[in-house]
Amino acid sequence: MDIAKDNVDGIFDGINKVLNNKALEDALYRGGLFVQAEAQKRVPVDTGALKASARTDRLPTTQPTVRVGFYKHYAFIQHENLQFKHTVGQAKYLLRAVLDNRSLLERVVGVKIKTTLDNGYGVDLL
Repeated sequence: MDIAKDNVDGIFDGINKVLNNKALEDALYRGGLFVQAEAQKRVPVDTGALKASARTDRLPTTQPTVRVGFYKHYAFIQHENLQFKHTVGQAKYLLRAVLDNRSLLERVVGVKIKTTLDNGYGVDLL
C-alpha cells in the first residue's frame, strides 16, 4: 500500500468530483451574486431601471460558467462613458465591483469548494 499515492489519488478524485458535480458552478454563482450586489451599489441611478435589470446567470456550457450583467439597452454606454457626470453611481460599476473585491471573491469561491471537498469527499485540499 502506497499511502502517498493514495493521498494524491484521493485529492484528484475529489477535484474531479468537484468539477463534475455542481460545486464549482455553485461557488462561481455565489461569487457572481456577490459581484451583482456590489455592482448594484455602484450603478448610476436615475429611475432605478438599470439597477433593477442586474442578473446573474448560470450558462449551459461544458465548463462551469456564470455571467453577471445589466440588461437595459443603455447599460453598456453607462458603464463605459467616463464623461458622464453621475449624481448617483459611477461608470465602470461592474468592473470596479470585480476589481475592488478580487481577494474576497477568491476566498468566497475557495471556501465553497473547500467545504464541498471536506464535507462531501473527506479530502482537505485548500
